[in-house]
Amino acid sequence: NGKTLIIAPHPDDETFGCAGLILKKVAGGTEVNVLFLTNGEQSLTTVPKEEVAKQRISDAKEVASILGVKETYFLELTDGKIPRRGSIKYNDSINKLANLIKELNPEEVYVTHPLDNWSDHTGASELAFDVLKDLENEIALYYYWVWVWYSLPFQKISNIRFRNTYFLSIKDVFTYKKQATEIYLESLAKNGKPYCGKLPKLFLSAFDWPYEVIEKKL
Repeated sequence: NGKTLIIAPHPDDETFGCAGLILKKVAGGTEVNVLFLTNGEQSLTTVPKEEVAKQRISDAKEVASILGVKETYFLELTDGKIPRRGSIKYNDSINKLANLIKELNPEEVYVTHPLDNWSDHTGASELAFDVLKDLENEIALYYYWVWVWYSLPFQKISNIRFRNTYFLSIKDVFTYKKQATEIYLESLAKNGKPYCGKLPKLFLSAFDWPYEVIEKKL
């Protein structure tokens, strides 16, 4: 019955990766907040960034209402350029994230898995880990899968810490997750393309499986 913070690099990652978890947490009495590091403005290069960002923020808030999220936050980092360790803007991003986490004071944080093989997703996991390891309050950190299903090279499977990995059944809330997913996929620009970008069919097929994968890090 504490507080949970979900960190998503872009609007839709929270739904693909852990909407079921969010729904089950909320049903159990947990306060869940979601932080989007970017507005996802780069998902459609043929549409003005301002239009894409506005619509993706709107979609994210609509999804949040379905999932029962208390509040959504937007850090407004640049889509496709979430700072990585060693970069000039990394410390600034660390400070922004740390301030919000201190304000919300969650008991646990969930963020995209570092093996998602997508720079923004790996950057998000780096930021979350580096913030939490230095905080005085002990906050549990978990990674959730989004692109791991699709893009993890076979030779890196051994890097997954299966001893700390959980396969969460979401059969009881799967209908609501599908409803939330469809909001992103059916939100179309004038050119007929989804604002979240055209996603591979094989990638999407992974989310027909009523399970989510979570790894405990801290």
